[in-house]
Amino acid sequence: MRTTPYYDLSTAPPNRLNTDPLVFGGFRYTVCQQHRRYKSGWRPTGLQQLAAGSVILFGSNLDGDFVLDTMFVVKEGRRHDPSSYLRLSTPQPYVDITLATLYEGVSDRGCCKTPDPGDQYTLYDGATDDEPFEGMYSFVPCKPIGLGEPGFARPRIRHPLLSSTQTQRYGFPVDGNDDAIVAVWREVRDQVLGQDLALATWLEFPPRRP
Repeated sequence: MRTTPYYDLSTAPPNRLNTDPLVFGGFRYTVCQQHRRYKSGWRPTGLQQLAAGSVILFGSNLDGDFVLDTMFVVKEGRRHDPSSYLRLSTPQPYVDITLATLYEGVSDRGCCKTPDPGDQYTLYDGATDDEPFEGMYSFVPCKPIGLGEPGFARPRIRHPLLSSTQTQRYGFPVDGNDDAIVAVWREVRDQVLGQDLALATWLEFPPRRP
């Protein structure tokens, strides 16, 4: 049975978690690991200063392999904070699902923190297949409807830069080397396609339930 996705803020708990990156209505990333907790407290990280063409592999570790959720290629970034986020030019569903959730009080746990008045974040828009960066674009692995059973395993990605215990590491040594970054992107793309999956480059926002 096929179901239709939707989002409903009225039934979400007050401490709902943000969706980041969000891949509906384009590709956007703004929260995960942009602040990290150290012994001295929370501090901003280098993920707030990414250049256009930077590549981020969002995923997790599964049975010793890195499995890919989202390939994100940075197009541009915009700074925001608790006093300015509502002035960003971005679709209302993104404000509802991610930005408002962030600034309405995400619990201090994992890679996220409750923003303080002076905190800043960078909202990155992802490069797309219509407007790629050096041939690279953002995508999520997918399987077209009608090809096999519903659902699919996330693709396992193997690369020398990815350790067998990869979880939330960031800062690959290829940063700043355009040719090497493109090579990594192509290798990941080819591994996804080689596992009988396709690349989803545009997903419509699900409707909001009144």
